[in-house]
Amino acid sequence: MVSFLVYSVPMTLENGANIFEDPAQCFVNVRSGLMKGYITFIGSRHRFDFNYFAKNTGWKLFDTRQDASCFGVWVHEEDRRIVTYAEGDLTEVTCPDQDGFLAEIRSMEVFYGPAPPAFRVIDRESNVAHL
Repeated sequence: MVSFLVYSVPMTLENGANIFEDPAQCFVNVRSGLMKGYITFIGSRHRFDFNYFAKNTGWKLFDTRQDASCFGVWVHEEDRRIVTYAEGDLTEVTCPDQDGFLAEIRSMEVFYGPAPPAFRVIDRESNVAHL
C-alpha cells in the first residue's frame, strides 16, 4: 500500500513566505504543546536565520551541536513557540502556558545536550578554553 501526504494548508511566515502544513503531523505532545509539521522548499536554515527569525522579530536561536545549514532551532519566548528546521521539514510547537514552554525548553536541553561553545581559545601552553 502506498500513501501520500497532501500539503495543502499554508503557514505564512512574517514576511509572507508560504510553507505547507502536513495535516497528518498535528497533535498535542506529552508536555501539552500543540505540534504541527510543515514542509518547505527553502534549502537552508540560514534563510530562516536572516529573513524569518531575525532578532528583531522576537525569535532567538537555540544553539545545539547539530546546527548546520540543514538544521536549526528557534524559540520565541513571548509567543511560547519553538520551530525546528531539519532538511526541509519544519516542526512548530506552540505551548499553552509558560510552564509548558519551560517544560519544552528543559526537554530540548536534555535531548540536545549542552550548547556548543561560542569560542575556543588556545593559549601559548596549548591549553584550550571553551567560552
